[in-house]
Amino acid sequence: MACRVIAISGTPGVGKSTVAKIVSRILNAEVIDLSELVLKRHLYSDYDEKRKSYIVDEALVKKELRTLISRCGDGKEYLIVEGHYAEIVDEKDLEILVVLRIDPRELVKRLCIRGWSLEKSLENGEAEYLGICLSNALEEHPREKVCEIDVTREDPELVAKRIVDLVRSRVKCEPYIDWTISIDPRELWETATKYCARDMGKDGETRGEEKKG
Repeated sequence: MACRVIAISGTPGVGKSTVAKIVSRILNAEVIDLSELVLKRHLYSDYDEKRKSYIVDEALVKKELRTLISRCGDGKEYLIVEGHYAEIVDEKDLEILVVLRIDPRELVKRLCIRGWSLEKSLENGEAEYLGICLSNALEEHPREKVCEIDVTREDPELVAKRIVDLVRSRVKCEPYIDWTISIDPRELWETATKYCARDMGKDGETRGEEKKG
């Protein structure tokens, strides 16, 4: 019997990988990191030089996931799929899809501190602000299967335990987080200019990314 999939989505930098590993340990489940899978199996159609990222071939990814899910077993009940497009999992295989949410100001700060460029930090902060991952999840799956967890001030261990509780209780989910109500979008720019200072010139203008020559 194929495993049921616990999908963990969220904007890059929100902490998906860390949480997925903890859930994996608790449930004795395998983890599929979509980004690693795409690169390892060459499941992309091209490389975007401007965005410095691969263009995922969704059809190939879905096919590969179906194969991996069908092979899952050996006493394992669940398979964890994590990535910012985890909604790609087929509906028939999905047990629950959990979207990790974070205060977009905190996300921008986190990415800047990690060394991401001002442009990419802002881009991801804006995606979180608008709830892009949640929107994508709701486009592909029933609302009752899509849960949100605000991880802004949460320990990853506690987040993982909440996901396990959601799975075991088979609760119907109801998305509820809307950052646009409580946060002024200008605060994202203010946070980026404060913490991504290395990308700012003396006059406050952003500098271009360095390129290898």
